Amino acid sequence: MWTSTQAQNGLLGCGVVLDWSTHGIGHELTAFFGLVHAETLAIVLPSLWKYEIDNKGKKLSQMAERVWGIKEGDTKQKAAAAIMQTAAFFNSIDMPTTLKHYGITQKDTEKIVNRFAERGVPIGENRDIDAKAVEKILKMCL
Repeated sequence: MWTSTQAQNGLLGCGVVLDWSTHGIGHELTAFFGLVHAETLAIVLPSLWKYEIDNKGKKLSQMAERVWGIKEGDTKQKAAAAIMQTAAFFNSIDMPTTLKHYGITQKDTEKIVNRFAERGVPIGENRDIDAKAVEKILKMCL
């Protein structure tokens, strides 16, 4: 509960740019398919990081070193390793990282892509995740 409180009270985000795009996509998975929020985060986060690896590579590389103890490789290699380790961790605690696990197909995800297209407001800290990006990210989640 303490960790959750810290994550949600905004203090950790003071002075830094925040990216809530995983949550935004996840909320739509909940709305359309009834998945709980933790399930949606475990599905979307690794794929979103892969999609954004060029923008998030330095932070993911830092995560690789500090969280997973990965010291070998260049920034992009360590970033990719951090993504793989995070997905492996999710799977190790029985949190599947694919839409397929929940019976959700690419055709099903069109509802979510259409919702983002209707809104027309890109998400992410760089405001670079629009409906087309969401479509690509969800394909990676399959």
